[in-house]
Amino acid sequence: MKHIVILITLLFGASIAFADSTSYDLSAELKSAEKLIYKERYKKAIRKLKKAVKEEPGDADAWNLLGYASRKKGDLEQSAKAYGKALKIDPNHKDALEYQGELFLMQGDKVAASANLAQLTQLCPDGCEQLDELTQAIAASP
Repeated sequence: MKHIVILITLLFGASIAFADSTSYDLSAELKSAEKLIYKERYKKAIRKLKKAVKEEPGDADAWNLLGYASRKKGDLEQSAKAYGKALKIDPNHKDALEYQGELFLMQGDKVAASANLAQLTQLCPDGCEQLDELTQAIAASP
């Protein structure tokens, strides 16, 4: 009986190791997409990020990056959907709030951008980069 338990343990452990070696690495995919975004290769980044959100639909960071890359590429509709999903997953996602606020400004909706600013003000009582960036974007907006 002891040998059977050891054998099952070895087989089970081997199957876990195999499963782990073929599993999706979201962190690596997001880092790769971020590098593409920094190089302004938005189309390729979007392809990677669409794969990321398909594999990990509950990851707010992946949705936020998809929103960012889509906005920079000029696809405001896809960007809005992606930011919406990021904020549904994590309503206090500071980057998504900032970037969605910038999207609102691109769409001429200063009121909605100001609502995001108000939320960031609550989230960052001592200030934060996202609050500063959206404050500046609103101030520069017509």
